[in-house]
Amino acid sequence: MLIEAKHIQKTYKNSRGIRVEAVKDASLRLEEGQTVGLLGSSGSGKSTIGQMLVGQFPPDRGEILYRGQPLKYPYRGAERREIQILYQHPEVSFNPRLTLYSSMIEPYRLMKRRVDREVLIEDIRQFGLYAEHLDRFPGELSGGELQRAALARILVMEPRMIVLDEPTSMLDVISQAQVIQILRRVQQTRHTAYLFITHNEALCEAFSHRIYTISEGVVSER
Repeated sequence: MLIEAKHIQKTYKNSRGIRVEAVKDASLRLEEGQTVGLLGSSGSGKSTIGQMLVGQFPPDRGEILYRGQPLKYPYRGAERREIQILYQHPEVSFNPRLTLYSSMIEPYRLMKRRVDREVLIEDIRQFGLYAEHLDRFPGELSGGELQRAALARILVMEPRMIVLDEPTSMLDVISQAQVIQILRRVQQTRHTAYLFITHNEALCEAFSHRIYTISEGVVSER
């Protein structure tokens, strides 16, 4: 077992100060090298679960175990590196004032890996990106290009698990297929686990090994 959530809950206060239960009762598990789908409509609480799993904030109740041990917030060390998230809107992962090259070298430095332009060119080629992309700013890239760059950047950290939060919903059909193909290839070669958060039932069924559904903050397994 890689990660397991046990009866986690999360409550927010809305703009009027009223308490809203975003996640009422969620239990799910994810094994090494597995893709687990989390299928639900907008506002069902699925993204909140993903954010709790990657350590953006803790659950109000329940617990999350990683490799059998309770996670402590904020995540540090290996846990922070090994649990990553790919957002629905890839532009949030990049500083709009930096070129792609400047953004891409950051994780290499964090991992103390040698990096220069030639290394980056070689690494991004497998994601359908090329030398000319490195000199562009995020706003000059298409949604598909930016999402592939975000994934390439995450993988430098050598994650064991990636929360995929609607990673293809903002892309055209061709770009969706490219991202899914890359994710499958990465899983085959690196044995990376995915929590695939989506509202697209057909894609969820095609891409996932197991599926959970969420409705009004309550999770159940199919």
